[in-house]
Amino acid sequence: MNGMNQRFDKLEEMVSTLITTVGTMMEQQTKMSLDIETMKENQESTQKDIHSLKVQQESMQEDINSLKTQQESLQKDIHSLKVQQESMQKDIHSLKVQQETLKKDFNDFKALQERRHEEMMDKLNNIEADQNLIFEKLTKNDRDIARLKHLYDF
Repeated sequence: MNGMNQRFDKLEEMVSTLITTVGTMMEQQTKMSLDIETMKENQESTQKDIHSLKVQQESMQEDINSLKTQQESLQKDIHSLKVQQESMQKDIHSLKVQQETLKKDFNDFKALQERRHEEMMDKLNNIEADQNLIFEKLTKNDRDIARLKHLYDF
């Protein structure tokens, strides 16, 4: 019986090892199932993150497109302002030319007025001199007439 006890002991040891192995495998399988669940959750979270990133990327793309549109609008505005500035510079140049023409015309008119004034003053001086001469002659003639009247008693 000793041989049989040894067999039972060996068989018992094998069953114990088998139970321990099956228990360890069950623990590992449970742990692997938990790991798989965690990985699935992580995968779902990663997919959500990827979806969120895609949404953000689309939003950023829309923002970029909006910025491009605004930039194009600004470039058009700048071009328009440059055209207006060039037009204003031409207008300013035209006004300067007109101002120079007006100054020349004014100076010509002023010189003409000055010349006419001098001519009028010369004429007035001549008239005054003529008037003085006439007055002197008239006075002399009146004296001469008064003397003649006095001489001839008229």
